[in-house]
Amino acid sequence: MATPGGTPGFEAMFAPLLLGVIFNTILFGVFIVMVHSYFRLYKIDSTWIRLLIYYLILMETINTVCSVGIIYEPLIKLHDSPLVQVNSPKMLAADPIVTTLISTPVQLFMAWRIRLMTKSNWLTATVVLLAITSFIGGVVSSILVALDGRFAHFGAIEAPLALWLTSTAFADLFITAFLVNFLWVNKTGFKTQTDSVTDRIIFLTVQTGTLTSFAAIADVTLFLILPRTTFMFIWDFSLARLYSICLIATLNARHEWNMLLSAPSSLPTSTNNSERKGSAGSDAIIKIRRATEIQGLQLYIPSQFEMITACTFEGHNC
Repeated sequence: MATPGGTPGFEAMFAPLLLGVIFNTILFGVFIVMVHSYFRLYKIDSTWIRLLIYYLILMETINTVCSVGIIYEPLIKLHDSPLVQVNSPKMLAADPIVTTLISTPVQLFMAWRIRLMTKSNWLTATVVLLAITSFIGGVVSSILVALDGRFAHFGAIEAPLALWLTSTAFADLFITAFLVNFLWVNKTGFKTQTDSVTDRIIFLTVQTGTLTSFAAIADVTLFLILPRTTFMFIWDFSLARLYSICLIATLNARHEWNMLLSAPSSLPTSTNNSERKGSAGSDAIIKIRRATEIQGLQLYIPSQFEMITACTFEGHNC
C-alpha cells in the first residue's frame, strides 16, 4: 500500500528486494553445484580459464554477501527507523558495479571466442565496446547511488542505469545471434553426431543468451515504467548470477558433447548429395571443426570421424 505522498508502503518497497535476494541466494547454490561439476570433469583445462572460474566464485560470493546485507539493513538493523523508507540500503550502491564486474568478463570471454572463430576484428570490437559501455554505466550508477542514496534520487540515475542494462542486453543478443548464425551456416550437412552436437550447441547458446538478455531488459523496463517502485530488484540481484551460470553451463556441456562425438557412428550421409561434393564437403568439415574445437573450449571432433569424411570426399580407401 502506498503512503499519502505516493511513496510505496514498507511491504511494497522491501518485498521485491527480499524476493530478489531469495532468488539470488538460491541461484548461488545452483552456481556452486555447477562449479563443483566443472572442477570434477575438467582437471586439465587451460590455466586462464580456471582462473576465470576462481574469479567468478570470488565475485559471486561478494555478490551474495552484498545482497544479503542490502535486505538485512532495512528489515533488521533499521526496521524502526523513520528514514528506512527514505534512504536506500548502503550496500545497494555496490550492486551495479559488482554485477558488471561479473558480466563484463563473461562477455569479453565470448568476444574472444568470436575472434578465434572468425578472425574478424570488427565483430569482436562490437562485443567489447558494448561490454565496456555496460561496465561504465554500472560504475557511474554505483557512484551516483553512493553519493545520494535516497530512493527519491533514483530518477537521477536513469541515464547511466539504462546505458548499463541496455548495452549489456544488446551485447548478449549480438553474441547469441552471431554464434547461432555462424554454427548454423557451417554445419556439415551430414546426418552424423557432428551436426547433432552442433544443434545442441545452438540450442544452448540461444537458451543462455536469451536468459541474460531477458533479465537485463526486464530490469531496465521495470525501472523506466515503474520508477517509484523497487520491482526491478526482483531481476536485478540475480543478473550477475545468470551470467556465471550460463558460462559454467557452456563449459560443462562439453563433456556430453564430447561423449556423443566419441560414440561409434556409420559413415556420414549427406542431406543434399548434389551440393556436398569434393572439396566443398571437406571445407564444411574444416569450418565446423574450427567452430567447435577452439582450444577445447566447446568440444572436439574425433580424428576418426574427420579422417573418414576426408577420405570419402577425396575418393580414397582408408
